[in-house]
Amino acid sequence: MDPLAKQTELTRLLPSGTFDVVQWVAECGSTNSVLADEVRLASNRTTAETQPRAVLIADRQTAGRGRLGRVWESPVGTSLTMSVRLPMPGAGHDRAGLVPLAVGVAVREAVLALGVAADRVELKWPNDLMDPVTGRKIAGILCESAGLPLTVVVGVGLNLRRPAEVEGAVAERAQWLGEIGATDIDPVRVAAAVATAIAELVRQLDSDCQPVIEQIRRGCATVGRDVSVQQHPETFSGRAVGIDDAGALIVRRSDTGQQVSVHAADVVHLRPDGPGFEAQPDISAVPIVATTVPSDSLPGIGPTNETV
Repeated sequence: MDPLAKQTELTRLLPSGTFDVVQWVAECGSTNSVLADEVRLASNRTTAETQPRAVLIADRQTAGRGRLGRVWESPVGTSLTMSVRLPMPGAGHDRAGLVPLAVGVAVREAVLALGVAADRVELKWPNDLMDPVTGRKIAGILCESAGLPLTVVVGVGLNLRRPAEVEGAVAERAQWLGEIGATDIDPVRVAAAVATAIAELVRQLDSDCQPVIEQIRRGCATVGRDVSVQQHPETFSGRAVGIDDAGALIVRRSDTGQQVSVHAADVVHLRPDGPGFEAQPDISAVPIVATTVPSDSLPGIGPTNETV
C-alpha cells in the first residue's frame, strides 16, 4: 500500500474529530521536528493560536531523534514511526512532565488491545515500553512542548516485525510485537489504535490530571525497583518509591537514605544476581536501535526525550 492509500485508510479508521490533519509520507527527516517546527513558527507571530491536531507518519525517517542526541533507525516495513501534535489549552507547562508517562500508558493500552499479554509489556520511567521477559525494548517515546497555549508533540517508535536480516544491537535489544502475541501488526491499524489512545489520554490530562497520574503510578514498572540513576555529574543507586504529581521519579538513595525527585536522568533497572552478588544492570536499560551522537536537537520537556 502506498503512502497516500495508507493516509486515506488511517483517516477512515480514526474516530471522527480526533485529528484535524492526517498525513502519511514515504520519507521525512523527523516527524517530531516537522510538527514541532510548525508550532514554533506560529509562536513567533504576534497573536497566539491553537495549532491543529495532527498526526504524521513516515515509512522512513532519515533524521529520527531521541534522548541525549541518540538516533532512531527504522528499517522500512519493520517499525511504526509517528508523531502526533495536540494542544493542551487547559494545562500549564507544569503538567508537561506528565505527558511522556501518560503517552506510555496510552501506547501500552493500544499494544494490549492488539493481543499482547499484559505480562509482556511494561512501562519503564520515563517513557519506554519494555518486554520484562526478554528485557528488550518494544517502543520509545519522544515528547516536546512549544507555544502558548501549550502544545505537545509526541513521537512514538514502535517495533512491529523483525527485519529479514537483523544483527548486532538491534537483534539483542529490540522486541517486535509480532513475536510476543500481537494478532494484528498492520501498520495502518496499529497507527490508528496508538494515535487514538494518545489523543484520549492527553485530553484527560488536559482536563483533569489526577486520574491520569493514578494510572501512571499503577502502570509504571520502575516503582518498587532498585535503580541506578545517572544524573550528570553523579550516579547513585536506590529504590524507586513513587512518582510525584509533576511526573518526577521519587528515589530513596542507598547511600544517604534521603528521598530525592528525579526529573531528567538515565534510570537503569537493577536486578540481583543471587546471594552475595552486587546488583547488575537490567538489559532493558540499554537504548534500542540507537547510536549516541552529539546532540543539537530541540529541547524536550521534563523527563521526556526518548527514542523516535
